[in-house]
Amino acid sequence: MFAINVRSASADAADKYLACLAPLDVVKLVNPNASIERSCLILYSLPPLIPRFLTEKTSVSVGDADAVTGIYRHHVLTGTATFEEQAPTTEEMLRRLTGLSKTGFPVLVACTPDDSVLGFAYAGPYKARSAYRYTVENSIYVNPERIREGIGRALLLRLISECRQREYKQILAVIGDSENKSSIGLHRACGFVHVGTADNLGFKFSRWLDVVFMQF
Repeated sequence: MFAINVRSASADAADKYLACLAPLDVVKLVNPNASIERSCLILYSLPPLIPRFLTEKTSVSVGDADAVTGIYRHHVLTGTATFEEQAPTTEEMLRRLTGLSKTGFPVLVACTPDDSVLGFAYAGPYKARSAYRYTVENSIYVNPERIREGIGRALLLRLISECRQREYKQILAVIGDSENKSSIGLHRACGFVHVGTADNLGFKFSRWLDVVFMQF
């Protein structure tokens, strides 16, 4: 049995978590008589949300940097989830992610017990203007050889929890390509709702690409 701690700012946020977990076999709320607004929810589910081989780090080490960069490089060069076209160096990826960590944003690395990196996720500022300070934009990238093993879902659920603990109120997924069914489906399964699509915002691999906006 696996437990997730979720600090909920509102009943609405708690409902999103419950909706996210509803497809699983068993979901129960410990101390259901407690006020959702004031209490810490502990959601138990069977089967486990996080595969047994998965551990999570809440920062990116120098040792992880090469693997993280390799995963991102694959998505840059072969996919449309990111509109970046030139893959960054290891030094640049480490600079970006440690910069987020140092300014208080959550950065997660999923790995096996022997430290093989399976994927990574992070949240960062949505916009630079100060009025956006309670809103973050999330990103998730999984090792292409380990797709559909629950790694993306595990990372996203943990990332949501980390964002709530930091008192961010809105999490926005800005998904490249309206044909990116896997990312759209992952976010929907974890409680995100579609709030809009902008047509033809990017041009990559000789075609125009939409941007899908989903919000938690």
